[in-house]
Amino acid sequence: MTSGLEWTVKLPLAQLPDLFRRCLAEFETYWESPSFKDYHQNDFEYLVEATQREKYPTPNPSTRLTTFKLSPFEHQSIVLDELKEARDERGQFRNLVVAATGTGKTMIAAFDYQRLCKPQKDRPKLLFLAHRKEILDQAKDSFRQVLLDGDFGESLYDGKSPSSYDYLFCSVPSFNSRKLLHTLGPNHWDIVILDEAHHGKASSYQDILHQLKPHILLGLTATPERADGTSIAEDFDSPLAAEIRLPDALEKKLLCPFHYYAVSDIVDFSSISWKRGKYDTAELDNILTGNDVRVNLIIKKIIEYLPSPLEDQNFDHENTKALGFCVSKAHAHFMAKRFNQAGIPSIALDSDTPSDARHAARNELETGKINFIFTVDLFNEGIDIPSVNCLLFLRPTESHVVYLQQFGRGLRHSQGKDQVIVLDFIGESRKEFRYDLRLKSLLPGKRHDLKKEIEIGFPHLPAGCSIQFEKTAKTRIIENIKRTYQNPDIRIDEALSQWKGKPTPRFKEFIETTHEIPQEILVRKSWSDWKDASGFQTIPELGETCPELKSLARVSNITSPNYLQFLSNLLKASNNTLRKLSSQPYAPSAYYLLWNKTGKSLGFTSYLEAFQTLRKNKRYASDLLEVIEYAQSQQIQRPQVSLPFACPLELHGQYTMREISAAFGKATLKTSGPTGTGVISVPELKLYIHLVTFEKTEKLFSETTMYRDYLSSRRKIHWESQSNTSQNTPTGQNYIHHQERGYTVLFFSRFRKTEGKLTSPFTFLGPASFLSATGNRPIEMVWELTHPVPHAY
Repeated sequence: MTSGLEWTVKLPLAQLPDLFRRCLAEFETYWESPSFKDYHQNDFEYLVEATQREKYPTPNPSTRLTTFKLSPFEHQSIVLDELKEARDERGQFRNLVVAATGTGKTMIAAFDYQRLCKPQKDRPKLLFLAHRKEILDQAKDSFRQVLLDGDFGESLYDGKSPSSYDYLFCSVPSFNSRKLLHTLGPNHWDIVILDEAHHGKASSYQDILHQLKPHILLGLTATPERADGTSIAEDFDSPLAAEIRLPDALEKKLLCPFHYYAVSDIVDFSSISWKRGKYDTAELDNILTGNDVRVNLIIKKIIEYLPSPLEDQNFDHENTKALGFCVSKAHAHFMAKRFNQAGIPSIALDSDTPSDARHAARNELETGKINFIFTVDLFNEGIDIPSVNCLLFLRPTESHVVYLQQFGRGLRHSQGKDQVIVLDFIGESRKEFRYDLRLKSLLPGKRHDLKKEIEIGFPHLPAGCSIQFEKTAKTRIIENIKRTYQNPDIRIDEALSQWKGKPTPRFKEFIETTHEIPQEILVRKSWSDWKDASGFQTIPELGETCPELKSLARVSNITSPNYLQFLSNLLKASNNTLRKLSSQPYAPSAYYLLWNKTGKSLGFTSYLEAFQTLRKNKRYASDLLEVIEYAQSQQIQRPQVSLPFACPLELHGQYTMREISAAFGKATLKTSGPTGTGVISVPELKLYIHLVTFEKTEKLFSETTMYRDYLSSRRKIHWESQSNTSQNTPTGQNYIHHQERGYTVLFFSRFRKTEGKLTSPFTFLGPASFLSATGNRPIEMVWELTHPVPHAY
C-alpha cells in the first residue's frame, strides 16, 4: 500500500455501503487521473519501454545521456502549466516555485527552460545559481538530459574558468568574487534560475535579486520561509507561481513514507537560555556532548525501532543507513566516536571536512561500509543520499524550516527502501519552543486541531505514514501545544513584541512575518483589539454601530480580486460614488459578507445606509482596509465565466451561502434567503445552484443528507441529488435535459462545513454540463465542469 496501487479487497455492498462507495470513488479518481495512460493494442512498444525504464533506471546522468526524450511527471507538468499561466495570463516574470525535497525542482527548471527555447533560434542565455557545487553539477547534468545535449552549459566554482558565460552554472560566491554583474551587465542573461532561493535574504544574494535584469527570474525552494522567520516570497511576484508542499508530495507517493517516533529523552532543556528565538548553542553543547547515558538510550531506541531481520535484539548493520543531526561539531564527533566504540561504524562530517572526505563518506554509507553519518548543518539541504532510511534528531530544532529540510533528507525513494524511520528525542522544553509548527508541516491542509490529532492517532497523515509517541514524549508535546494554543493572547503578544519601538505593523506584515492563520486570530479579536492588548496606539472605540467580529475573518478568506476592490472602494469612495456603488451587483453580497443579518433586524432601510454606517466606525473601517490589503496580496486574476444572466461572482472565488443567495436575488434586506440546503432554485433565471460539501460527518449531517459528492478529475464531479428527487420528476428532467430546456447549473463547493470557529465559504466552480444519471431518490449524477478546478484545489 506504500509503493503501488494494487487492491485485493472483498467488500459486501449491503453490509458496508459507505465503505463500498468510498472505494468506488477512490478508484474513479485513479481512472480519471492523467498519471495513468489508457492501453490500446498498438501501445505495446510504449508499454515495453515504460516497464524497462522502471526495472532498469537511467544511468547516472554524468555517465551518458539517455537515448529517449524525457517527459515531466504529472506533478511537474502541473507546475509547468502554472508557471506558464503566471507569465502569459498575469504578466509575472519573477516566479517562485515551492516544491518539497525530492519532487524534482531542478528537472522542473530544466523542462521550463526547454519550453522557452524556440525552434531555429539561439537558446536563451541562462544563468543557474546555487551555493553548493554538488547542486550545480547535478543541475547541469539534468539540463543536458532534458535538452539531449551533452555539451550544454559550463561550470563556474572553485576557480574554474568557463570559455563562455552564456550558459553558466555558477556558485553564488564565484558570481560575486568574479564581479560578473559589473563585467557582463545586468541584462546579459535572458533567464536566471536561483536554486535554494530561501537564501535570498543573505547579503550575497541581494545584488543578484535586485540588480540582475533577466527577462525571467525563477526561484526554486522547498520552503519560502527562512530559519530566521523572514520570507523570500516578497522578492518574487505574488502569489507563488506553484507549490508542492511535503504532505502533498507524500500523498502522491513522490516521496518515501515516514514512520515517526517521538522518543522520551532523559535531557531537560527547560533551563537552557533562550536567545533570539532559539536555545543557547553553547549550553546545549555542554549538556549533550559527553553525555554517555543519553548515547546508550539512543542506541537502545535504534535497536528497538528499526526493523531488523535478526531474531536477537542487536543492531542491524546490513540495512541501516542513517543521518544524525547534532548541535555542534564537537557533539557530532562525540556521537560518532561512541557509536564506533559500540561497534556501529560511523563518521562525523561538518563544514571543516574536506569535500573529498564528504564524498567518500556518502559512498561508504551507500555501500554499507558505515551505518551513521553525524553532522551539523551540512545535510540540511541540497545534498541527498537516497538510500538513507533512518533519521535521528539529537537536538531540539527550533526552526520548523530547518527541521523540514533535515526531515527531507530521508524521503527520497531508493531501491529496497519502504519507509524512513525518524527518531525524534523529546526532552523537557522551554515554553517558547514550538512543537506545533513542525507537526503541522507534516499534515496536509492548513488547519488541524493538533491535540485531537495526537489523541486519535493522526488520521489525516498522508498514506503510508505514521506518527507514534512514547508516553512521556506525548505528555510533553501535548503540554507544549496547550501552552501555545490555550492562551493565544500570550502568543500574539510575544509575536507583536518584535515591533516594540518600531512603526506599528500592518496586518499583512504581521501575518507574513508570524505565519499566523488570519481567520484563527480574527474570530477572537479585531486587529485593533490585538494591537491594543500589546500597547500599540490605535483608533479609539467610540461605540459606533459595527458589523459582527467574524466579518473580518470572512473578508480574509476572499479570493476574488474584483470583489476585494469593490470592498476597498466602499471605504475610500466619495459620498456620490458610494451611492452608485450601493446599487451595483456586488452590493447585496457585500452587505451580507459584512453584516450577515437582514436590514430589518439591524434597522437599515437601504444598502447605502449600511455602508455609510460602516464608514462612520473609523476603528472598524481601518481594520477592514488592512485585512483587505492582506487578502489582495494573496490574489490572482480569475478567468471570466460566460452565463446567460448577470453574475458578479468570480470563478474560483470564495463566498458564503448568504453572499451567493444575495448575488442571485434570493437574499435581500428583507430576507436572508435559504439556509441549510444543498440546492437553491432560481426559477426566473432558470438556474439551479448546487452547494456541495465534500467531507461529511454524522455530527453535521443527517442520514438523508449524506450525499456522496466528489471530484474524480479536474473537470468531472459526481453529485447526488436531494433524497426525494427521482429522474422522472420535473427537477430530475430539468437536470437531464438542462441544455435543450435552457437551464443553467452552477456548482459551489467546500471541503468541510466549518474551519475552526468559522463557517467555511464555498468555492465557485462555475457552470457544468450533464453527463449521466443512475438511480432515484437520490439520483447519482456525473457532471462536467466548463472550467477545470485549480490544480491546488
